[in-house]
Amino acid sequence: MPAEENKQIVREFIEEVLNRQRVDLIGELLAPDYALHFPGMPEPLKREAFPVFIASFPAAFPDFRLAVESLIAEGDEVAVRFVLSGTHQGEFMGIAPPARRSKCPATSSTASEAARSWMIGLYSTGRSCSSSWGDARTVSSSG
Repeated sequence: MPAEENKQIVREFIEEVLNRQRVDLIGELLAPDYALHFPGMPEPLKREAFPVFIASFPAAFPDFRLAVESLIAEGDEVAVRFVLSGTHQGEFMGIAPPARRSKCPATSSTASEAARSWMIGLYSTGRSCSSSWGDARTVSSSG
């Protein structure tokens, strides 16, 4: 799949699934072997569990937004630089809400035969994220 198509799939996933809660698109945008590596999760999140994970966002962060700052693609690899933001008002992954707005700059790298089977590694950019986002340690992608 050309690099521009891979970027479009990643962009659509972020905007539609993450920002607009369109869990009905998960089967179209994520391959059956999809896995999300997210800070604070002991195991990668498989595609089947992703709708429940996404559904937890509005209760915890009613104004959650993932803003893409840049997308770079070469072949089957896509890198995304973005900022997660939201006001933590409900429990999220066992973290009690401090009821304050947080911003967390991060990057995500994806690689696969096609962007439909991308794996995510979330990396803190070195700037501190509010403790309301949980553990912002570096997590790597693995197959």
